[in-house]
Amino acid sequence: MIADPLHDLGLTEGPDGPVLRVWAGAASGVDLVIDDAPTERVVPMTRDANGVWSGSDPRLQPGRRYWLRADGEPVSPENVTTPFDPTVDLLDPYARGLGRTGRGAWRGVVVDESFEWGGVEKPGTPLDHTVVYEAHVRGFTRLSPHVPEDLRGTYAGLAHENTIAYLKELGITAVQLLPVHQHVDEERLVAQGFENYWGYNTLSYFAPHAAYASRDAQLAGPSAILREFKGMVRLLHAAGIEVWLDVVFNHTAEEGEDGPVIGLRGLDNSYYRHDPQGCPST
Repeated sequence: MIADPLHDLGLTEGPDGPVLRVWAGAASGVDLVIDDAPTERVVPMTRDANGVWSGSDPRLQPGRRYWLRADGEPVSPENVTTPFDPTVDLLDPYARGLGRTGRGAWRGVVVDESFEWGGVEKPGTPLDHTVVYEAHVRGFTRLSPHVPEDLRGTYAGLAHENTIAYLKELGITAVQLLPVHQHVDEERLVAQGFENYWGYNTLSYFAPHAAYASRDAQLAGPSAILREFKGMVRLLHAAGIEVWLDVVFNHTAEEGEDGPVIGLRGLDNSYYRHDPQGCPST
């Protein structure tokens, strides 16, 4: 079997400690920056033949904030529209946890991914026996009198015993959740005083949306938010209910050509589909 050169992207545990791997095929340099308050530690990353950059540092432990910076010159129409800027702080596209600075900037946060699944596996219900309930995590239990008030509108509320009993009574075998990835409101909506309730403006595809976690989990940080999400999945699976996720890849929180540079676009514009002239293509 041929090894996938793009495997193990994001933060993993290597033989000598934590390793971060990110693809930035056209970059000439990528730095891993670690919050080492009151300063920052800059770790130059090394590139392999497939355009994957790697960096390691023992400081990459749960709770630590980190980000990336990329440098280079556009080398093809696909990334002419967004030149590299080594002064811009970028998100790791595979970050499992996110946090914000005092100035509101997003940062990756190292999380503790350990979790005891207790032998619970996904039910694997045959499609011809599947009954799907599409749900919004916040909206489904936000006003439910059958869920404790502090859990309403949360991952834990969706997995509460009364919620599961209701789903089972309906004969549901799978819940299809509207976007649960960390998302933000579009800039134009913010300017108009609105918000994106549905979540179709993804900031990070691998970090659970923090606002859907219980207050206690939010206060405890990204690791606790991830545990609450996994706990929801475990309880639903144990009840014979599959968890399906609604994922939309045709746009992100970086929005259109003139949108903010948050992560993907700053690492390599080829993360997005373009026509031969470098214009966005669907």
